Amino acid sequence: MEVTLPDQIKLYFDKAGVGDPTFIFIHGGGADSSHLAPQFYFFARRGTAINLDLRGYGKSDKPVKYGTIPQYADDVAFLCRQLKITSSIIIGHSLGGMVAVELAAKHPMLPAAIVLISSGVLFPKAALEDLEKVLRGLRSDTYRTTIQALIDQICLPSDRFKSQVERTFFAIPQQQWVAAYEAMFAWDKVARERVSACKLPILYVEDSGGCFSDLALFSSLCPQLVIGKTVGSGHFPTLEVPEQVNSMIDDFIEAYSRS
Repeated sequence: MEVTLPDQIKLYFDKAGVGDPTFIFIHGGGADSSHLAPQFYFFARRGTAINLDLRGYGKSDKPVKYGTIPQYADDVAFLCRQLKITSSIIIGHSLGGMVAVELAAKHPMLPAAIVLISSGVLFPKAALEDLEKVLRGLRSDTYRTTIQALIDQICLPSDRFKSQVERTFFAIPQQQWVAAYEAMFAWDKVARERVSACKLPILYVEDSGGCFSDLALFSSLCPQLVIGKTVGSGHFPTLEVPEQVNSMIDDFIEAYSRS
């Protein structure tokens, strides 16, 4: 399925299931909707599930000007309004988690709760320094070597879906990678403000490979934050250990719906 955004970009999405709640899945940079397919199919049995390709990714249109975090959030908000979705659970992986926070801060009436998976919402200093090194590499003629090194760093040796990550990462043009990192750095400057504006239930799912967020700061800004951690997966627990991710989200939704 697809929807045409106000700037005539076609946004592609899969939809399955019926009834409430509505789950909306947002993939990360360098990825596409396939990275959240295990969650999409699981939660389609719990309500209505929507798994989208952000502009520039997957089956969605690929404009010359690449998207930003606020633009991605506006795109999701437009999709919700077109589909008449007024209360949804937004689930974002990696960069998609930033989009979920931006959506909750900018369009607070749309999400009922957000779930962030392995997402750099509030980068610690060390993580920012690492990202700056990656960005310098992405801007160079040897950017493909940088992408491979990035994959090797964020995947565990035991990860089974590394080849899928490589397929989607290497399908992204160099300038789109650069734009994605620049978008994350730009959003990081307002991340604290955006996080502070979020008053809804929030689940953060941390992977086993290391955290890209300052969770202590996150908790101080959002006392309602719930933190979980997967076992045996690098940066892509949605693919590697979907049963753990799905179970945590399921338990979180049940708990918050009773509150």
